[in-house]
Amino acid sequence: MTADAVVTENLTIAFGGLTAVDGVDLQIPAGQRRAIIGPNGAGKTTLFNLIAGQLRPTAGRVLVGGEDITGQSVHARSRAGIARTFQLSNLFGQLTVADNVRLAIAGGDPSVRRTFWRPLAGFAHVERRVADLLARWELDDVADERPSELSYGQQRILELVLATSGDPRVLLLDEPTAGVSKSEAERLADTIAALPRDLTIVLVEHDMDIAFRLADEVTVMVNGQELVTGSPDVVASDERVIDAYLGSDHDVA
Repeated sequence: MTADAVVTENLTIAFGGLTAVDGVDLQIPAGQRRAIIGPNGAGKTTLFNLIAGQLRPTAGRVLVGGEDITGQSVHARSRAGIARTFQLSNLFGQLTVADNVRLAIAGGDPSVRRTFWRPLAGFAHVERRVADLLARWELDDVADERPSELSYGQQRILELVLATSGDPRVLLLDEPTAGVSKSEAERLADTIAALPRDLTIVLVEHDMDIAFRLADEVTVMVNGQELVTGSPDVVASDERVIDAYLGSDHDVA
């Protein structure tokens, strides 16, 4: 892998007369935690969709590990090591927690896909992986419950389990603490902070305290463009950021 895990070059997308992402150039080193913040409508989630492949750019490129993936499908990008979560819960509600994890593991395991007629529970290595992941993220006691029976914080942690089950190189987290209580947000932040440091994490986050706590660097977007990128301390004290977004009374503790 090159020194940069994710690079965007002049990344742009327009919807009719609206340019939602406008010439964004990012360089995110391997293993970095990068927060993307900005006011509503700044283009943050659209930028994620361009990197993950849900949208194709009007102009510019996306590179992961030095490889140009701009024309690749979502599935191809997943195989290349990109995983993501979404603002809204994206779980199989009629299946158990354990079955959700089994499916995620099976989807990235060619040996399972080649023998799709066998029950997933019949693959010993899959069952070991399921048990390991559920125990690691303290979900083993709810393995037989459905996601709807979990707290929203637990659902968000389950989404992290699914996203990381295939050992991705790059993890995109879109509003990971949205809709959860303060205590659950803190637990989620601890969970994210505990992920391996060789995993590159890019997160869009509305809670500035969480974003600044987790991030090595922060990129501020306004009107589809990059306003500034720097360390949390530098960004929090930048007058342009204060004027455009944070407000003069923001305190980064």
